Amino acid sequence: MRGLKNSYVSMAGWGLLLAGALSFASCSSDETIDGIDMQGKAITFGNVSIKENSRATDPSYSANDIENFQVWGTVKGNTNNTIKIFDGATISKGTAAYGEVWTQADGQTQYWIPDADYEFLAIVDGNKPGVTTTKLADAEPKMPESISYTADGETDLLCQKVTRLQNSDESVVAFTFAHLLSKVHFTFISTSSLKTITVTDIQIAGHYASGTYTIANATWGGQVKAESIQPLGFGDAEATITTTGVTSQLARLIIPGNDQTLTISFNQDGEKVEKELTHDFAPNTQYNIQITIEGGSEITFKIESLEAWGAKQDIPLNP
Repeated sequence: MRGLKNSYVSMAGWGLLLAGALSFASCSSDETIDGIDMQGKAITFGNVSIKENSRATDPSYSANDIENFQVWGTVKGNTNNTIKIFDGATISKGTAAYGEVWTQADGQTQYWIPDADYEFLAIVDGNKPGVTTTKLADAEPKMPESISYTADGETDLLCQKVTRLQNSDESVVAFTFAHLLSKVHFTFISTSSLKTITVTDIQIAGHYASGTYTIANATWGGQVKAESIQPLGFGDAEATITTTGVTSQLARLIIPGNDQTLTISFNQDGEKVEKELTHDFAPNTQYNIQITIEGGSEITFKIESLEAWGAKQDIPLNP
């Protein structure tokens, strides 16, 4: 490693290139690293993608929907002192196209340090209303520890941590974001071709009102149910129910957790139907709740669990 004693980590420029090579930058104040050379190639981030394969109309992100995100980052030199180089800086798309560089307003840049260890954390929608990113008060450098979330059914949460140990190739850092929430939609199926069925005003109640995601171990905890929380509406079924199945107009995002009991309600031919369904809901997983109306009257449930927004697993449930 080339040596430069007591060098200040300064920054001069941010950029982001989605669906290609992304470039980011950060901010830092009077923090020092011993024994490193500040001359080098600018840090860039790229190949941003999402672990998903969504089939329903829903509020969750796909790869080309991201408009901005926040980034935190640290670097550790050969003296093992770690400093903060990114502190929740927001990178916005602005008027740039996907595949072009996104530029931060203050135009700052951070550069790679050979043989140094890096850690980066990116969060999408961590600064939206109802979302709080928390850092340990006495931890240095102050990297986010958890994300507190208040459910609204529509705000997605994406997160990814990237570690680059003993960086030497100065290549682009790639983020593959994972959804922190579970996605739910409905499919209604009739076993009878002799009777037309109309389903409207699909809702679920009993879902968690709030919870906290711990970044270090990638788990949800502290989920709270509230009697006052509004049911989540899924609209109507998109057409008259058939034997081939009809999906709900909307999908919704819920806080993951095991052994959740949801109250599902809808109007079938103008009459209200209400059933309870208990199931484990995992992060980054979409669930198709299949409701079969037997002979135009009896109702049964089955959940198709699409893990990582794509892989399928059928889970039969008793009505």
